[in-house]
Amino acid sequence: VTIETFFGCNAKCSMCVVDFPTHRKKGVMSMDLFRRVVDGLLPYRDQIEMMDLTALGEPLLDKYLFERIRLLKGHGFRRLALATNADLLTPDKQQALLESGIDTVMFSMDGVYKETHEGIRSGVDFDRVVANAQSTIALRDAGGYKTRFLVRFIRQDANRGEWEAYREYWKERITSDKGDQVCYYDM
Repeated sequence: VTIETFFGCNAKCSMCVVDFPTHRKKGVMSMDLFRRVVDGLLPYRDQIEMMDLTALGEPLLDKYLFERIRLLKGHGFRRLALATNADLLTPDKQQALLESGIDTVMFSMDGVYKETHEGIRSGVDFDRVVANAQSTIALRDAGGYKTRFLVRFIRQDANRGEWEAYREYWKERITSDKGDQVCYYDM
């Protein structure tokens, strides 16, 4: 199940359609609507294998994100996940994310070099993104949280030659006994 709680983003990525003309209004889903969606899913929670709180856009722009995760966990939903560009993952948000009980966080980074990543994901700072991801992983490890991290690379013409270096860089910085992985998708 995917629930898009926020439509919009702080980045302008070359492969993303969030800024294409659409009839959809950017913004955050109300908590009232979210609760109604969750109530409708309650009878099926045992059949739901995973719940993703990201579709298009950046979930860290959702002011209710951590409350939503706690609500879902409180109702017994399993395998909650989200994907983030990590640019907005401040120390306070890192702590709140881990304390919320989120099961999987996917960091979306598309280069091992600043120029490549920022060329693909315009509007975010590569150094901040990498530092935020690394500090969140370290905080998880130090605090004994169970959150699993995926570091995702969207392989495309602009970064295709960096995959091996990217994989090696992140393999050294994640914890395999937690189920962390470095992965890619092809465009």
